[in-house]
Amino acid sequence: MKEYFANYYLQNKEKIKASALVYKANNKEKIKLQNKIYRKNYNKLNVICSKCKKLMLKSSLHRHNIRKHSN
Repeated sequence: MKEYFANYYLQNKEKIKASALVYKANNKEKIKLQNKIYRKNYNKLNVICSKCKKLMLKSSLHRHNIRKHSN
């Protein structure tokens, strides 16, 4: 199955890129709005580490705990 998709991509690479450019051109405002909403929601994901009381993004907490509180 992987081979099929790899071959399909190689055969239709230019067509796929062209359709992506057309989509971006036709939906520029929609994409901008989606990105704005995503950034707004992503920035709300702040948490406080319970051990050292530092404020950080939720996505950074796991890595922080591994590095700073791994004992």
